[in-house]
Amino acid sequence: MVQEGRGADHEPAVFRITVNHASRGVFTVLLRGGDVLVRTADLARIGLSAGEGRRVLIEDEPHLSLASLAPAVTFSLDEENLVLDLAVPTGPPGTTVRDLLPGAPTGLVYSQDSSAFLNASVSGIDFERYRWTGEAGLSIRNTLLTSTAFQDERGAVSRGLSSFAVDDRQRLVRWLAGDRFDTSGALGGRVLLGGLSVSREFSLDPYFVRFPTVGLAGAALSPSTAEIYVNGQLVRREAIPAGPFELRNLPVPLGGGTAQIILRDAFGRAQEIVSPFYFTPTVLRTGVQEFSYDLGFQRDPTTRGPGEYGHLAFLARHRIGVTDDLSPGARVEARRGLVSGGPAVAIRLPIGVLEVAGAGSQDQRLAGWAASLGYSYTRGPIGLGISAQAFSDHYANLSLRALVDRPKLDLTAIASAAVTSRATVTVQYSHAEFRDMGSRRRAGVTLSLRLTNWTSFFATASRADLEGSPTTYDVFGGLSFFLGDRTTATVSNGYGRDDRGASRNTTAVEVQRSLPLGAGYGYRAQVNRAERHDPAMTGTASSEEYGGLAILQHQGGYGFYEASYQRAGGKNQTILTAAAGVAAIGGGLHVGRPVQDAFALIRVPGVAGVRGYLSNQEIGRTNTRGDLLVPNLLPHYGNKVAVGVEDFPIEYTLTETERLVGPPFRGGAIVTFPAQRLQAFTGHVVVERGGETTIPAYGRLTLAGSRASYESPIAEDGEIYLENVPAGRYPAVIEHKETTCRTTVDVPASDQVLVELGPIRCVTR
Repeated sequence: MVQEGRGADHEPAVFRITVNHASRGVFTVLLRGGDVLVRTADLARIGLSAGEGRRVLIEDEPHLSLASLAPAVTFSLDEENLVLDLAVPTGPPGTTVRDLLPGAPTGLVYSQDSSAFLNASVSGIDFERYRWTGEAGLSIRNTLLTSTAFQDERGAVSRGLSSFAVDDRQRLVRWLAGDRFDTSGALGGRVLLGGLSVSREFSLDPYFVRFPTVGLAGAALSPSTAEIYVNGQLVRREAIPAGPFELRNLPVPLGGGTAQIILRDAFGRAQEIVSPFYFTPTVLRTGVQEFSYDLGFQRDPTTRGPGEYGHLAFLARHRIGVTDDLSPGARVEARRGLVSGGPAVAIRLPIGVLEVAGAGSQDQRLAGWAASLGYSYTRGPIGLGISAQAFSDHYANLSLRALVDRPKLDLTAIASAAVTSRATVTVQYSHAEFRDMGSRRRAGVTLSLRLTNWTSFFATASRADLEGSPTTYDVFGGLSFFLGDRTTATVSNGYGRDDRGASRNTTAVEVQRSLPLGAGYGYRAQVNRAERHDPAMTGTASSEEYGGLAILQHQGGYGFYEASYQRAGGKNQTILTAAAGVAAIGGGLHVGRPVQDAFALIRVPGVAGVRGYLSNQEIGRTNTRGDLLVPNLLPHYGNKVAVGVEDFPIEYTLTETERLVGPPFRGGAIVTFPAQRLQAFTGHVVVERGGETTIPAYGRLTLAGSRASYESPIAEDGEIYLENVPAGRYPAVIEHKETTCRTTVDVPASDQVLVELGPIRCVTR
């Protein structure tokens, strides 16, 4: 292996690497002439072996020359869309391989623009008290610094979560210093730690497939067309040459089903290949790892000041896809006087997924154990899930102390089925045996029935038994109506009996309209009547109460506003809320609605009033500088951002109208749509020679600028036409037949679309 330094002949570049046109993620590579150098660690991550290719050590990092893999492996560079595609023979010699994984869309640009934001929300309660919440973030390349703070109605100010994160999108790893919620699994604790953590973050690449997929193989006797069916529905057609073939990563839904290929050749012959499948998001794909390691001080969010951080604690979980059907793992938690941990495994069966976990613990010399078993199965309209957990009297983890009550046995079962194309029934049962409180049981059934395309009926019934108390019942049903334009209405009635024997009958009517993606308003209005009958009450055993809720929301270009009124329990409450966000990006401050997971700045330099769109929905219009803040993008995802062509003045030309952009988490992206303003200049050219004036018809006029030259043919009457010439004085050359005449032309500064230069005279001998 040759050691080289990273010099001028090694040009770093960021490309999306695809293998047989299937996306495998975004990586930094080195371009060297017609060759591409890729880190061997990155090749391993996308599932490729370095093979017998030539390795180069650059700054102590091993790289592989892709050109040295030819002819077995070839590559192609799409520098316009930043895609590096590797053509890899993945089947036996002569096998045609088709990878149907869609991957990231072509043209997706991941933003690394520096940005910052500040969100603030203030709520006034009954015109007497108020509370506020604020959050801020700073994003620079792949780093993010965030913090939150709030003040409650009593005036107490508290800090929320604060952290500094560094994301490695190529490896799907996040390093974090600060506050973080984490859990170690079904038998583990869920805690808030302040310290250091490293974790696998699949959200850094939403197009990365971490679950085992479905594939089919066969052989075509002659060139054929493969019709691919999933559960009887045609999903794709592929042209297949004669010989063996493999179709990988079929688009299938969760659960069990049947994949089918029908091969049709030019003579009308058909060959059928059928295979059952079970697709689950629980088991990892072979070689994929999922992990999280946290070391920090356990934080109590209800405590303020130095005392909010307590014992030093460690929390870790790790699992790996050994095969597409087996994903074992383990967890461990520890702090002073406590240790807890154990193994776990997820197994994909032909008819479902089985998850098993075991654990042991020691908390202040009290030993304990726990076990967990889960099973789930889905096939078309049928779903089944069963989970059971058992805990010893003193089992402990970071959020469960040995002396605290816990369910010694906790069993939950749920089954759902679509009995018709319009009706779905769900049945659920749970049973818990607590160490100190005794047993609890609950059973319920839910029916959802679509009556028409705009009307649905729903009903639920449940029964609960708590040891030592009477049985309680609840029955609830209603009708839901879709009224169009994001508006729904619901009429419902519920009846229940509590553990004291008192009954309650409630009737409610509600109308709701959701907020649009862009500017607009929404509302929710509800009126309810509750009648209560309590035989244990002295005097009047029955009572009647009316209540309601009214919420009006509006979001515009500069904030979010909400007014709400509620009457419940004979008391009234009014809350007024205003929230806004300020984003610093692109060299300026932009006020708008609160920034959510990610944001973008649409920039059309110098053009105001242009509509901006996100996923084909209008967001707003550009301001006088041509900027528009879009506060609600999805991080690391291909968000389609566009502008309205019809809003541009006729003198402007536009090279593109939409972009796919992936901003970082809580970060921003600058999306520029350069619009060139068309300005035309006309005039007439004459040449004077020896006192005689002539028109240089069919000649050429050239203006020589410092950065560019501008040319125009000369018409029969001497008229010339130029476009987009900056204001200034230019040396000019008039060429006509065998003669050349030199002069100067003054181009005035003007806002007019059509500017008349007047007569251009050139004197020559």
